[in-house]
Amino acid sequence: MLKEAGYGGRRIAYRVLNNYYTLQVQTAQILKEMWGAVGLNVEIEVKENWSQVYQPGLGICDASDTIFWQDPVGAMVRRYGPGSNVQRVIKAWTNEEFNALCPVLQSSLDTAERRRAFRRMLEIYDEVDPPGTALHDLTMFYGKKATIAWQAYPVESMDFRATNMI
Repeated sequence: MLKEAGYGGRRIAYRVLNNYYTLQVQTAQILKEMWGAVGLNVEIEVKENWSQVYQPGLGICDASDTIFWQDPVGAMVRRYGPGSNVQRVIKAWTNEEFNALCPVLQSSLDTAERRRAFRRMLEIYDEVDPPGTALHDLTMFYGKKATIAWQAYPVESMDFRATNMI
């Protein structure tokens, strides 16, 4: 498959921070070995900051796809759309069809239309032209007294300001 894709063994830079994520360097080392076993020439570069990670020549890097609000705009458009870090700063990926669907999610009030657009964006992300892959899924655990009437927000970002605790 690598031959069919035209890969000739060129070096692929995998830039990581020094354990910004839990066990990040160790995970990178394992992935490098797995990719090497199938013929990819991946080299790990440990960097001090995100500016160094995003320098030209980047091949692979780790990232968080935090959903700031429960809507596809909060993840897909924010993280991978035309104004995103991926397209505007890193310039690591772009997809014309994906970008054309972003305004539908951002402005349409038609639930069915938004659902179709999001479904197609997920197909592009997952199968047609993947800009990344999910390696870890963040699990959140909470503890509280049984007498407290509170339920965790369904995404990892929670707002504990007094105005939101009513």
